[in-house]
This record gives sequence, structure tokens and C-alpha cells, in this order.
Amino acid sequence: MSRVNFLTVSEFAALKLAAEPIDRAFPGSYGIYHVGSSIERHDYRDVDVRLIMADEDFERLFGTRKKSPSRLDLWFLFCWALSEWMQRRTGLPIDFQIQSQEMANSPENKGPRNALFFAEVNP
Repeated sequence: MSRVNFLTVSEFAALKLAAEPIDRAFPGSYGIYHVGSSIERHDYRDVDVRLIMADEDFERLFGTRKKSPSRLDLWFLFCWALSEWMQRRTGLPIDFQIQSQEMANSPENKGPRNALFFAEVNP
């Protein structure tokens, strides 16, 4: 029997509920995904959640390592704050990150992805 993830039904429901306002706050994203070890094995360390943005939108908001490394402090603050917020809402050890499409599709992020929220329309 295969599993979609190793969260309980109530943990997964709490995860979806916590992700919903984040999804609404980032219109035009490519969606929010549950990734990482908690969808692969029962002894996971944390629950990885990723919001994927178009490369141009990500760069406009957070810059790039080459052009604006100090603006990546804003990226870190967003990821940290949303991780903490989701942890309080779910009781789960959340690692939330916002990724550009290029980052999300890089070889080191090749594992499975389960959509918590799909983008309805990406302008």
C-alpha cells in the first residue's frame, strides 16, 4: 500500500488550512507544495512546504544573490516568519520556503511534490 505522506489525517488537514491564507497572499504563484522527507518516510525531521513563484516575480520581490544579496534578507524573514506561523497553527515542525520556479525545478529539488494549493491562473 502506498502513502501520499506520513502525516496523520488531522495533521494534513491542519497543514492545508495553514497554507490557505498564504496562498491567497501570493496571487499568481504556481502553488504551495508539501515536499521532502515527510512524504517519503515515517521518521521525518520536519515538514517541508514550498511556495513556487515565477522567476520574474521572485526576483522583483527578493532580488538575486548576484544583484541584490541584501534583499535576500527579506526572503529569509518571509520564510522564517511563515515557518513559525505555520508551526503555531499546525503543531508540526514546518520548514517553509518561497522558491523561484528555477530553484524549485533544480536537480537538488527533484523529489516528489504534493500540491496543497494549485494556482488557479498564473498571469
